[in-house]
Amino acid sequence: MKAERRHELQTNALADWLSKTMEKAQPHANTILIGTLLLVGAIVAVVMISGRASNSNSSAWDEYYQATAVDDAEKRITELNGVADSYPNEAAGMWARLMVAEAQLVSGANASFKDREEGRDDLESAQQDFEKVIQAGEQLSASEGSLLLQRAHWGLARTLESQAKPDDAIEAYEKLAKSWPDSALGKSA
Repeated sequence: MKAERRHELQTNALADWLSKTMEKAQPHANTILIGTLLLVGAIVAVVMISGRASNSNSSAWDEYYQATAVDDAEKRITELNGVADSYPNEAAGMWARLMVAEAQLVSGANASFKDREEGRDDLESAQQDFEKVIQAGEQLSASEGSLLLQRAHWGLARTLESQAKPDDAIEAYEKLAKSWPDSALGKSA
């Protein structure tokens, strides 16, 4: 009997507390409702924006992989340039720009033996693209941009070396070696 009475008193105390709380909140109901709706709206907006960013990143990588699968070398470079131009601040766009720069470096170095002017133009384009990758890549997280930046610095140093700019090349190699001393490219530099 005592247990039933105790339970009845506890239930009544809870009911009384809820009743009093509801009465106190009644004058502020509109404010609470508006605040709740704003909070829900903000959460929905954040979810939608992050979903769009994820879709954009996914599209960039899809286009990157499609471009790298193209068999014709000139068309592959054109496709990669398109990815780099469409997504300049995303990792996929930076990797595309890096691949273009590396192709320009090889082309420029090879052309230098046949047509100096063509070789010089390719090497200048490679240098500009490596510098773009380095500049854009510095905004990536350390884990996401480390290899990208190492390869860009390595490519820039090799490009400067191919352009017969030994002092600039040495400076680029030293920067690579200082920034990533334990990496394979840092040790090679």
